[in-house]
Amino acid sequence: LALSYQEGYRSGGTSVSFFGGTVSPYEPEYTRTVELAVRSHWLDQRLMLNANAFYTRWRDQQVTIGETSGFQTTTENAGRSHYYGLEGEVLWKLSESFEAFASLGFLESKFDRFINDGQDYAGNSFPYAPRQTAGLGLNMREWKRISGQISANYIGAYLSDADNDPQSRADSRVLLNARLAYRLPYGFSLAVYG
Repeated sequence: LALSYQEGYRSGGTSVSFFGGTVSPYEPEYTRTVELAVRSHWLDQRLMLNANAFYTRWRDQQVTIGETSGFQTTTENAGRSHYYGLEGEVLWKLSESFEAFASLGFLESKFDRFINDGQDYAGNSFPYAPRQTAGLGLNMREWKRISGQISANYIGAYLSDADNDPQSRADSRVLLNARLAYRLPYGFSLAVYG
């Protein structure tokens, strides 16, 4: 069981829009995060359960603003914002070669104070921040030089712009991933991904 407090900093800079050449300076951003974490092992270390709960206050958050499809974007500082959530994972060692895993995450994000070109974005969600994520899969540790992984990852719907325009909504989706690798001599390997 762990309780941690962290402060983060990212320097300011200048962004230049891709086509228009608009130059916009932006200031540094700062975060303060409190996190509670639980790690546990069960059944002779064959079952691992991990969970985190976190809360972050973000000051002067750097956000991309503008028409993303037209490459007319700049970076701005939001006034204040926050996010909080939960994440958990289970890892089950089925045998010496195979382990199954599952994960689940929930995230809530909000701008607390953010005026952009006269529009008030307070109460809006962060861009590209889905509320739910989940994963499920199977790892094959190396067996006779062969290893691999197969997984399904769910990403909930999200909005891609800070103004939370419904037209910028990306629907939820499930991504299937697979990898099969063969270890060659002298530290090389050959892998196929899909």
